[in-house]
Amino acid sequence: MVLAALAARTTPFKLTLDRNHVGETLAQRLTAGTQLAQLITAGGLETLQLYGCNLGEAGLAPIFEALSRATQLSKLSVFSEELSREFARDVVLPAVRDNTSLWSLDLHNAGALLPELREAHDIVAARRQR
Repeated sequence: MVLAALAARTTPFKLTLDRNHVGETLAQRLTAGTQLAQLITAGGLETLQLYGCNLGEAGLAPIFEALSRATQLSKLSVFSEELSREFARDVVLPAVRDNTSLWSLDLHNAGALLPELREAHDIVAARRQR
């Protein structure tokens, strides 16, 4: 119900989720990520900030896959998620390269900033320089 209401918005909006643990199972994480991806592609979402939501790679994958179809999302922040180098290389980087609407990107995995995430930040930063 809430998702449908947000997706139907005609005015731009920002969504911040702070420590909204989506569940402990892979299925719950995937469902939450898929719902957020639908908001991204619906068109009204301009800013998405996810702080410690425990989405994991399963929940983040649909979000990054939606970036290639995103036309309004200009800011994406993801904090305190555990991301592997493979996920950053195979999912995050291609999504950021394909996207043209992001002007601000903050990706901080639970450990040190991976080189692939640094590269994703650099791609978006270069976009701002144009």
